[in-house]
This record gives sequence, structure tokens and C-alpha cells, in this order.
Amino acid sequence: MLFYEFQVKCNLTKAIQAASSEDSRDPNKHLSIFNSHRKRERWLSDLNDALREVCADAMVLLFIDRILPNGFHMCAALNQMKAMTAGQLGKKLAPLLAETCDVQEIAIHGLREVTREQFVHRFEVCDKKNYINICNPFYEMNLNYADSSAFQLTEEILRSRPRLSHAQANLEAESLLADNSFLAELARIYAEENERRMFYGHPVHYHIAAGNSEAAMAMTRLLARALHANKRLVGQRINRIHSIKDTCFEEEDLEHLLHHAKGGAVVIEMCGCSEEEENYAGSYERVVEYFGKIIRKYQRDTLFILVEFHTQTRALKKLLAYLQEDISFVHIEEGAGNRAQAAAYLQKLDTQSSMPHYSVRELELALGERHTFRASDIHQIHEKLYRDALKAKTYRAYQDIEFYKETTAKKSEQDAKAALQEMVGLKRQKELVRQIVASFAVQKRRTELDMDAQRPSMHMCFTGNPGSAKTTIARLLADILSKENLLDTGHFVECGRADLVGRYVGWTAVQVKEKFRAARGGILFIDEAYALVDDRSGSYGDEAINTIVQEMENRRADVIVIFAGYPKKMEAFLATNEGLRSRIAFHVDFPDYTPAELAEILRLIARKKGCTLAEEIVAHCRKRFEAVCRQPDFGNGRFVRNVFEQALMRQAQRLCTLREGQTLAKEDLWQLTIEDFDVAALQAVPSSRSPVGFSVS
Repeated sequence: MLFYEFQVKCNLTKAIQAASSEDSRDPNKHLSIFNSHRKRERWLSDLNDALREVCADAMVLLFIDRILPNGFHMCAALNQMKAMTAGQLGKKLAPLLAETCDVQEIAIHGLREVTREQFVHRFEVCDKKNYINICNPFYEMNLNYADSSAFQLTEEILRSRPRLSHAQANLEAESLLADNSFLAELARIYAEENERRMFYGHPVHYHIAAGNSEAAMAMTRLLARALHANKRLVGQRINRIHSIKDTCFEEEDLEHLLHHAKGGAVVIEMCGCSEEEENYAGSYERVVEYFGKIIRKYQRDTLFILVEFHTQTRALKKLLAYLQEDISFVHIEEGAGNRAQAAAYLQKLDTQSSMPHYSVRELELALGERHTFRASDIHQIHEKLYRDALKAKTYRAYQDIEFYKETTAKKSEQDAKAALQEMVGLKRQKELVRQIVASFAVQKRRTELDMDAQRPSMHMCFTGNPGSAKTTIARLLADILSKENLLDTGHFVECGRADLVGRYVGWTAVQVKEKFRAARGGILFIDEAYALVDDRSGSYGDEAINTIVQEMENRRADVIVIFAGYPKKMEAFLATNEGLRSRIAFHVDFPDYTPAELAEILRLIARKKGCTLAEEIVAHCRKRFEAVCRQPDFGNGRFVRNVFEQALMRQAQRLCTLREGQTLAKEDLWQLTIEDFDVAALQAVPSSRSPVGFSVS
């Protein structure tokens, strides 16, 4: 559905002019003005009622919101998959206005598409002014979904006049530090063999990976403008759905939103906190299923852009896997650039800002000492500059004030080294990280001195049971190498069989290469890699492995591949391809935790949640852990987190029973008892097992 506002210039009849004028010569001037306003209200109300009765099929709602000296200002909601021009709208309106208010000649001016929010605001203003009598058609449209508590909606209208050319799109993409995947898609959009006479439907949709929402939306806007210029989008409205709750499937707001988004683009940021997704796994499964169904329903007429943030990918990966059989997604990765490109991008953002601008020197200092930047890094730096400018340049009374600072020590999300050292155990893994950092630093210095500095293969194999910190160590390694300027981007791309193996012949190699391109300057983490060869009935898995081996060699200078999975299965997997085994430089085993290490992890989790565990509780749990460790697939550190979460639930039940009707003190909330840890997870079944560490986020 497309929403428009426009002006209708016409010659009003004398009767209409009389109904809408004010007689200033009347001795009772105030009464005359009052009566004139009442006449105008009645006349506009009757006119809007008449327009509603004669609306064409595609014109869902049409109303006049104010009278102009030479005509009207009007709004329209059109349910059609074709953009409207002023001439086309004039032809549709001419018979309607002729029938309702005896206007014979009209001209449409100032036609522009507006957001749903702007359209709703215009209608509500008319309603308050009594310009509209019957509101049922409006409320039956169900346009008030922006007030939903299950998600947040942000709307915007693109302005793409004149038509965006391919050359101009490429220039703008390069200024955004665009990745090759973005430039390749622009080439496909502007390809000569494409049909451009009208909109036919969406052949593909998009999966954008970026560091933050600002970088993702910058790519989205340029992508949408290019599509609109090639008649691949009907309207210019972008609906951004974000902050999605796990209850979104319980309401109809999303269904109504997508129904009205036809012809435009919908951006979905499905990036719930990983810990929250684990705690509410059942709900998020339903969220993924619900989004899958409604995307399938509207995918022909609505462009979907699924946004993935590098640190939060679980729900989106499930959704992509759910949709891949029916819908094709083009992956577009956030780009990166050198210091000069980053400075130019930051200056562009500063120029577009409404705040007092920074000097070139100030912007240069804001970049710090880094040499490589992702687009999201520049948006993050610009956001900080904007906040600083509010105090230092706009509201200067605050520039010298000493602000309150939280005295409680907080863990810095940026300090990956500190996070690694805080982890329980992992002595071998911590030493490995130090070796890799040292090796990269030396090779970088060799390059600076024009010495032979071909970087050796750094690909790795992590083996261990679930919950043994394989993924955590890989993420921290990418972050550490990035912050040491030893990896260009620090991207961490996690994937499995579903992400690498295509449905048809020839697709697998393309998907594998896309993942390597997305991980450029970072780490490609392939979890449960042996799943590629579990099914020997077909050749797709073999095609994936052969392509992986080829890309590992071709991109050895800018991508580190880490394979991960169960020890025995990984050994069998490496045996299937000798070329694969020969390219892996580090084989790192992640053994299971000992009971003592599990107890330390429990103590660490409790401390991070603001709780202190008495020694008797730790001893009690350590004893239980001795039995649990003998149970197959007990989950390692993940198991300890479940134990603690269950203990918190037992504590909540105990406190509500003991303190019913009373206010709980802070001491009550952080104090746990042994009884709180008599949970189902600790009812162990004996077995056997083999010592490691674990990260707590």
C-alpha cells in the first residue's frame, strides 16, 4: 500500500467559496467567524463522506485535510503495485471531484509519498477538526500497529530524484566502504538483460551483515534507491522492524504491517540477546516460525532485508535456514577501508549532521591510531562525536561540569584480552592466543621492513564436547587480533552445513565463497564441520569441502578458518580429505571440565549476577558435579549456567512464599541457600568422562 499527500489546484464554485470564507464586514465579527468555521466543517465533512462513497477500487481511502486559497490539500491510500504520477492521479480524481463538488478542471501539484505515520497523523487531525464524520474505513485498515509492545517500527521515505545511475550508485557505495558483495549486487541490479518496463515481483531478497544498525541502514538506503531506479521497488517507504520481543507472534500487528508494506521494503533486525534466546528457546522457535510464515506470504510484493549483527546471529540463522527452500537471499557484507577512506566517510557523516561541525584535524584525531576500519566503526565514532558536540559545541554550559561516574567496576566489552584471562582454566588455549598474536606481530613488522613476510597458514581445528568454550575462544581471538591491528576487520562469521551446502548443483561453491568473502579480514568458524560428509548419498558435501580447501589456500592471507566439533567425528572428518588436514596449523583440544572447574564457573556466574555463594554451597555443588561429569553429554559450562538459572527460580519461589505481601530487601535477592540448588539438573546419572575452561558473558 502506498500513502500520498498532494495539492489539488482548481476553480472552486461560488457556493464552496462562500461556505469556506469569513465575512469580516459583519458587525458581529466573532459570531460570523464562528459560523463560517462551522460551515467549513460541515462542508468538508460532507465532501469527505461523498469522496469515500465514490472511491475507486485501488483508492482505499481519500480525504481532504484542509482548504487552500486555490484548491485543496489531500491525502490518499492506494492499494496497487504501481507508483502513481501526478498525471495519473489527476485522471483518477477528476471524475470524483466533478461528482462531489462540481470541480471541472484540476491540476495535481506537490505529489509525494509519505509514511504510514504521516498519513495517520493527517487523518487524526481531520478527525479532531470534525472534517470527517465516519471513521470506520480508516480504523478497519488497522494502521495503528506502531504502538505494539512486541516490536518497534521506524519508517522513512527515500528521496531518489533524479534517477540514480549505476556510476553514481558505485561512487556512493565506495564512499560507504562497500564490500565487493555490495558492488556485485549493484552490477546485477543495473544489468542490461533485466526487464525494466514495470514491477513484476522480487526475484531475490537480502541478508545484510554489519556491526551496527546505522551501518546496515546506510547500505539498505542505497540498495533500495538502486532498486527503485530500476523499477524493482514500487514505493520508497522503508519499514524497519527492531527490538522484537518473544511474544510478537501472539498479536496481529506484524501481519497488518506487512500487509500495508506491499510495494516497499521491510528491514528486520532479528538480533535478540543470545543468552535471552537460550532462556526462552521455545518462544524464539515460535518467533522464527512466525516470521518465516509471514515472509513467505508477502515475499513476492514486499522486499525483505534481514539484518545480522556480527555478535548476535542465532535467531537470524534459524530464520534463514527455515526460508532457504523457498526464498533466495543475496548476502551483502559490511565493507572495510583504510584510514583515508575512513576519514572521508567520517567527514561525510559530519557534514550531514545537524550539529556544529568538526574540523578535519578533529576528525582525524577521533580515528585514533587504527589503520583499518569497518563502516560500523565509523558510525560508532560519529555517534560519540555527536554526543560530545552536544556538550562542547551546542550546550556549552555543560562542557566543564564533572559528571557522576559509576564506581562499581564494570567489564569492558572491548577488552577481549581481559575476558580471556578471566575465563576458568583454558591454559593451553590462552597460550595459543599469545602465540598467534606474537606471530602476527612479527610477520607484520617483517612486512614493514620489506623482509620476506609470507604469512604461514593459521587455520585451526578445535575439538571438544558441547559447552567447552570453542566458539567463545574463537570470537575472542577475532576481537583480540582486530584490536591489535593484526586482522583487517575482525569479522567473526559462524556457519554450519545449512549455510554452506546449496540445494542445487553449482550453488554450493557459490555459498562457500560468499562465506569466505564475508569473513575477509577475520575468522570463518565452521561448527560441526563433519556434517558436510555425514550424508554420503550426494556430492554436495564433497563440493563444499573441495571449495573450502581451495579458498583456504587462496585466502590464507586474510581469512582464518576454524573447524569445530566432537573429537572423534572431527578426526574422521579430517581423514576424508588430506588436503584439508595439511592446511590446518593448530589442533586444539578442549577437554571436559573437572568438578573443581565447574564449581569455579558456578562461583564466577554467581558473582557476575550480583550473588555471593557461601563455601558450603560451592562444596555441595562440587560433590554433585562429580556425578554429573560422568553423565554423557552433560553440557560442560552450559550445564552450570542451567543449574544457576534453576537455582534462581527456586530462590524466587522461596522468597515469594516467605515474604508474601512484603517488600524484598536487596540482601534477600543476592543470598542463595543450599536448598535453592536442589534442582533437577543436578540429578545425575553415572557414566564416564575426561579438564578445561569456560566463558561467562
